[in-house]
Amino acid sequence: MAPSLAGNIIRTQDVVQTFADEFIKSVNNMEPQGNETLLIALSGGPTAKHCYEELAKRDAQQQIVNWSKIEVLIGDERQVDTSNKDSNQNMVLSTLKNQFRQIKAFWPLSTNSEAQAVEEMLKERGNIDLIHLGLGKDGHTASLFPNSAGLNAPGLVTENVDPTENNQYKRFSLTFKAINKSKVKLVTVSGNEKTHAFSLLLAGVELPASKVNGSGLFWIIDPEALGENS
Repeated sequence: MAPSLAGNIIRTQDVVQTFADEFIKSVNNMEPQGNETLLIALSGGPTAKHCYEELAKRDAQQQIVNWSKIEVLIGDERQVDTSNKDSNQNMVLSTLKNQFRQIKAFWPLSTNSEAQAVEEMLKERGNIDLIHLGLGKDGHTASLFPNSAGLNAPGLVTENVDPTENNQYKRFSLTFKAINKSKVKLVTVSGNEKTHAFSLLLAGVELPASKVNGSGLFWIIDPEALGENS
């Protein structure tokens, strides 16, 4: 059994809207000075795509954050061509197309050389300012799967694979060492397919996502994922 779930639970009827609210508030509260930038790690998957669509929608109406002060990192990535429909980079860049024209820097994570560059950048920088994570049906987060070698990787970036092969492709992923040093951690959990995994987390069952800890951790979850509408 793991200790009780770390962080704060934000129960919401609309995970996407609440994520956007928390993202905007967190980024604007950080206010980098001079030549400083904020490093933000983004995620993949359907919920993340809806979250970034909402950011783009709001930003089209009125600028929500100072994108020129932001560096974007892909928090985990499949080892596929960036034109592949399963590429997180492909999704993020196409969803936040106008915003990516303004950002200070972009850190992809689909090749060995890119993974090494991110590792070195994080060593030099110290930590991530905000990271967006999700929760898989098996309890994984980022690309850190149950019983996988990456769970205990010592560095800041690791190559990983799902030993069950339920999640395809070799991956690169930030490690828990990098994730837990992040100043703000927003974990979005939506839909009844996540109910079982989240109930296990609440019960103290040790899953990959139960390793996420540290200050600034928020679980943004809807009633379906909490099992309230079943």
